Amino acid sequence: MIGGALGNVVDRMRIGAVVDYLDLHWRDMHWPAFNLADIFVVGSAALLILVSFLPGGAGRRAGQGHST
Repeated sequence: MIGGALGNVVDRMRIGAVVDYLDLHWRDMHWPAFNLADIFVVGSAALLILVSFLPGGAGRRAGQGHST
């Protein structure tokens, strides 16, 4: 997530705007233009939400759970 956000920040600082270079059309539908950094931001946010619903919680994966 941080990598995608930093990619957009670098573009904005370097050229004054974020360059959106993926512009998808399918039949009569047109999606808003986006870039690879946007994919990483949205994808990692979706993964964080998904992981938050897994049983066990983050504490157990970080070594704070019950030892066997």
